[in-house]
Amino acid sequence: MMVNFPVRKYAGFGLVELMIAMVIGLFLIGGVIQIYATSSADRRVTEGLARMQENGRFANEFLSRDIRMAGFTNCHMARTANSINIVTGSNSYAYDFSMMVNGYEGGVSTFPAAIPALAGTDAIVIKRGDDSDDYFIDNHDPISATIHLVQNHDLKQGEILMIADCNKGQVGIFQQSNVNNNNTISVVVHNTGGGTSPGNCTKKLWGSGDCNSTASLSSTAYGPESRIMRMVSNAYYIANNAAGVPSLYRKGLTDAGAISAAEELVEGVENMQIEYGLDTDATADGVANQYVKANAVTAAQWQGNRVASVRLKLLLRSIEQSATKAQQYSFDGTVYDGSANPLPSDRYLRREFSTTVKLRNLGL
Repeated sequence: MMVNFPVRKYAGFGLVELMIAMVIGLFLIGGVIQIYATSSADRRVTEGLARMQENGRFANEFLSRDIRMAGFTNCHMARTANSINIVTGSNSYAYDFSMMVNGYEGGVSTFPAAIPALAGTDAIVIKRGDDSDDYFIDNHDPISATIHLVQNHDLKQGEILMIADCNKGQVGIFQQSNVNNNNTISVVVHNTGGGTSPGNCTKKLWGSGDCNSTASLSSTAYGPESRIMRMVSNAYYIANNAAGVPSLYRKGLTDAGAISAAEELVEGVENMQIEYGLDTDATADGVANQYVKANAVTAAQWQGNRVASVRLKLLLRSIEQSATKAQQYSFDGTVYDGSANPLPSDRYLRREFSTTVKLRNLGL
């Protein structure tokens, strides 16, 4: 007996069904692409903000630590004898130890050629003893300009050094004139002559004065509890790096007593504005009575330690144009939102970082 099975008819998708499926698929793919694009944009913004936050903290830390220590000598209110020859020209700022802190106002002050700051940005110069390393003195012969240390040292010919006798309230600043190639000697010499630049104008390291007033200096010996440390003279300013990104730069003194090449500290620092807290009381109490720009501080106030604090305002910028459109921001009391002040013409993220730093060793 033959069994007849029913014949099934198989039908595929019609054209309309295929087109509907394709449209649905396109919508789904478009949604996935949109989600990916949005998440990628959010990721770029988040990364830009995080990096900007990190750079802001670093910049504040670099500046605050140095500013806080301006004028450090390891002694309180000591007299200073500066035997460094007077320097003129673009490098004079680095060797003027009559001012342990001073600044330049962007767009107003005349900047030294050695500080190529971006137009409109401020710069600050800090001078202090290097508290990271010092050497104890065994004995000092001021006539032969020879200082014997209790141990061998790594100080080099040409370095700008400070000697401090805090028991007598006395500090001397000089340039080392003897050679120490292999760190195998315990002697530091502060002789005059042409072996170093700018060199010393006198062997005398006691009293209060400099090469403009050597008559007030004497050949008194520093005691065995005195110390020697390197002098720091750092200039901080804003300039563009090789990639065109504005960054915080520093120039200091080398171990030959010259000004070092520019050192990039933190990238993405677009602007720096600085105000100085002046102690204007008849008798200084170390408290700022008013904050002014650098061009409003007189030479007598710089030299008289009347700057009690420093107020820093840094404008940080993202390294890449992370935003999807121009972003408003505020800096130094001005809001750039497209109304009174224009929006930027780019898509960088920007944020202000501000802090006030007390000068521990000045203003008292």
